[in-house]
Amino acid sequence: MTKSTAVPNAASSAHAPLGFKSFVALMAAMMALNALATDMMLPAFPLMAHDFGLTNANRIQLIISAYLIGLGCGQMFVGVLADRYGRKVVLLTGIALYSASAVWVGLTQDFTTLLCARLLQGLGAAVLRVSIMAIIRDCYSGRKMARVLSLNMMVTMVAPIMAPIMGQGILFVATWQYIFWALALYGVLVLIISGLRLPETLAPSHRRAIKLSVISDALGSIFRSKQTMGYTLAGAASSGALMGFINSSQQLLVDVYHTGHWFVFLFGSVAFSMSVAAFTNARFVERLGMRWVGHAATLAFLVIAVVMVAVALLGYLNLVVFIILLMILMFFKGLSSANYVALAIARQGHIAGVASSVIGSLTVLTGAFIGFVIGQMFNGTSLPLVIGFLVVGVIQLAMVLAAENGRLFGDDPD
Repeated sequence: MTKSTAVPNAASSAHAPLGFKSFVALMAAMMALNALATDMMLPAFPLMAHDFGLTNANRIQLIISAYLIGLGCGQMFVGVLADRYGRKVVLLTGIALYSASAVWVGLTQDFTTLLCARLLQGLGAAVLRVSIMAIIRDCYSGRKMARVLSLNMMVTMVAPIMAPIMGQGILFVATWQYIFWALALYGVLVLIISGLRLPETLAPSHRRAIKLSVISDALGSIFRSKQTMGYTLAGAASSGALMGFINSSQQLLVDVYHTGHWFVFLFGSVAFSMSVAAFTNARFVERLGMRWVGHAATLAFLVIAVVMVAVALLGYLNLVVFIILLMILMFFKGLSSANYVALAIARQGHIAGVASSVIGSLTVLTGAFIGFVIGQMFNGTSLPLVIGFLVVGVIQLAMVLAAENGRLFGDDPD
C-alpha cells in the first residue's frame, strides 16, 4: 500500500463511523454556530438599539465584541481540558453552554445583562472552536489537514451567507429575540447529532495530565516557534479585517450606501467570495502547497487594500466599486486563512489541544481588538474601514516574513 492511500484510510478510521464527507459536514455544522452567532442578528441591530435605548449608534457593536471576548478568552483554558479528558465531552459541554446562553440573550431586557449572556455564549463557542481544531488535527496533518480545513471553511461559509437572510426572515414575522432562540434550537440539534455520531478522537496514550510542568512545556513549544507565532498573528490580523467589516457593515451599507433590505444579500455576497476562496484552496493546496497559496494570497490582499484606499481618497468608492473590491479582498482573505491556521499548528501535533487553545485565543482576541478599533472609528464614510484593511495587509505580510525569516514561497513543513 502506498503512502498516499494509507494516510487517508488511517485518518478516516480515527473518526469512524463517520466517513470523510460526513466528518467534514459535521465539523462545518458545528463551526457554523460561531458564524451564526456573529452574523444572524446584524439586521436586528437598529431594533435592538431602539429597544435598549442606545443613543450612540456605535455602542450596538458591543454585542459582537462581548461575544468575541468570550470566544477569545475561553480558548485559553479549553486546550488543557481537551488534552486531559478527551475531545468529545469537552465539545458537548461547549455546545450546551452556547445554547443555554442564547436562550438567556433572548429573555433579557437589560443591555448589560445581554452583554454578559453574549460573553458566556462566546465561552461556549470557544470550547467548540478548540475542540474542533484538535479533532481535525487528531485525524489529519500537513496538506491533507489544510484541505480538510478548507473544505470545512467552504461549507461553513454558507452560514455567513445565509445568517443575515435568516435573521431578516425571522424579523419579518417575529421579534429579534426569536433570532437567539433559533440559535439555541440549532445548537441543541448539533448537540444531539454530535453525541450520537462523533467518536472520541484522542488516543488514550496521548492524554496529558493537567500539571504546571506539562502546560509550561506545551506553551514553551508554541511561543518558541517562529512559525507558529508568526502565522498565528498573521491569522489574527486577517480575522481583524473581517471583524472590522462585520462591526461596520450594517451602518456602512444601510446608513451610508442606503441599501435597505438589500443589505443581507450584499453581506452574503462577501461571505460567498470567502466560500469560493475556501473551495479554491481545497482544490489546489495539496498540489501547490500551503506556503505558495497562502503567501500569494497575502500579497494580493495587500495590493487590493492599497487600491481601495486610493479609490476612496479619490472619491470614487461608490457602492458597486466598494462591493466588487471588497469581494476580491475577502476572497484573498479566505484563501490565506486556512493556510495560516494549518501552518501555525503544523509543528504542534503532539499538543494539538493546547496549541489550538493558544492559537485560537490569540487569533480571536487580537482580531477582535483590531475589528473593534476599526468599527469604533466609523465616521459615516468608508475610509476608516479601507484604511484598516491596508494596515491589516501590512501586518499580515510582516508576520509571514517573520515566520519565514524573510523568505516567501518555500516548501511546506513535513
